[in-house]
Amino acid sequence: MKKLLAILLLLSPALLHAAGAEEGDPVVAKLREALRNTMLQMRDVQGQLANAQAAQIASDAKVKELTAQNDKLTKQMIEDKNASTNTIAELNTRLEEQGVVIQKLNATVDQWKRGYNEATALAQKKEAERAKAAAQIIKLDRIVADQQIKNVQMYKVGTEILDRYEKFGLGEAILAREPFVGMTRAKFQTLMQDYQDKLVDQRISSTSSTTTSSSHESSNH
Repeated sequence: MKKLLAILLLLSPALLHAAGAEEGDPVVAKLREALRNTMLQMRDVQGQLANAQAAQIASDAKVKELTAQNDKLTKQMIEDKNASTNTIAELNTRLEEQGVVIQKLNATVDQWKRGYNEATALAQKKEAERAKAAAQIIKLDRIVADQQIKNVQMYKVGTEILDRYEKFGLGEAILAREPFVGMTRAKFQTLMQDYQDKLVDQRISSTSSTTTSSSHESSNH
């Protein structure tokens, strides 16, 4: 296209000169008109070509810019992907470590629960034993108290009986028709002393039992 335009430009002066020489010739006029049209078309084509070349240059620059942006984004994407992979790996490691810690804590809690349950069961058993012992002590205390009352009453009655028969004389015994008349005074006194000793021993034994029960209750508390 450029070569053709250059040829036309070189030939145009000669053609114009010939046209001037034969201005009245219709053939020359026709050629001159054709040449003018061709030159106008060539200029238009030349303008379009220049525009196309400019557009190509702009397009190439845009492609280059977009290519650079794509390369940059691709590089950034790779970096982000690597960072994400490292972060995920780190989080997985932390999760595994936390899982181990949680397992240890659960084991400790289970062990504590077992110890607490055992201690509670033992405390309940001890409390049941203590309550049973306390009930037995209360029962024994009541028995001992009742026995003490009976012993006091027996001691009082026995002492009165011994007192009474100790003061009796032989004549009084005969008048009272007591069964001890056939006994000698010495034998009667011996029997009275033995009975009095037994009453005293029984009273002392009851008192000792009460003291022992009280000591046992204090030690349990």
